[in-house]
Amino acid sequence: MLLQGDNNVGRIKNGSGGAVNLMTTQQKTTGDTRKPRQGKVVYDRIREMAISYEFLPDESISEGSLARDLGVSRSPVRDALNRLVTEQLITFRPNYGFFARSLTDTELFDLAETRLCLELEAIRQAFERGTREEAEELLAFWQDVDSKLSITDPKKTAYADEEFHLRIFKMARNAVLISMIETINARIRFIREIEIETPIREGADFTEHFNVANALIEGNREIGISAMRRHLEFSRENAQAILREGIIRVYQTRR
Repeated sequence: MLLQGDNNVGRIKNGSGGAVNLMTTQQKTTGDTRKPRQGKVVYDRIREMAISYEFLPDESISEGSLARDLGVSRSPVRDALNRLVTEQLITFRPNYGFFARSLTDTELFDLAETRLCLELEAIRQAFERGTREEAEELLAFWQDVDSKLSITDPKKTAYADEEFHLRIFKMARNAVLISMIETINARIRFIREIEIETPIREGADFTEHFNVANALIEGNREIGISAMRRHLEFSRENAQAILREGIIRVYQTRR
């Protein structure tokens, strides 16, 4: 948890009681060592907890307990929780308070189905608006990721997978689509990690990434769209299998 005191904002206790820095994504990627705003640190930490189901499904979330654990006042915690409600990463029930999101096969299927719709539209627009140079950079990016898959942590692989698909959205030149997929991405990151560690459905591996990137380079819409569909098609049976695996992981982590 965050340590008390102004000089400790942005630091957390690790499992052995030592202190480690809690850096924002921007700091990690830019090398910026300035102390982040407390509200930003609190929001990022609670958001990660919600995404990774550190709160058990449908568990009541106590503002007071979170504030104590993070070593801050209730105000930034409440602000973060309200923001996460708008992102659909937690829920709010009038007269009862904040709760962790549910984990159901119906929601997993709905998210996967919505993602497929967005991804197919993005690749269609990418063929129309993207450049060959962007497609070549996409292929080079994934070739580099693929060369290190066997030694890469699944969480990092999930982020790389997310980045691959986000680059296609950027090629589509559609800010609304990008905003929509970023919301979906946060809600399905847990699914991504499970599929990387425990392949459950056909097409869930990354073979189609190469087919998609090469099709974009060659301008072959039919092959590219078909490859994307194969890669992301998701049945209700798949959702049920991932739900079973997800529940096991969530409760094992809590022990």
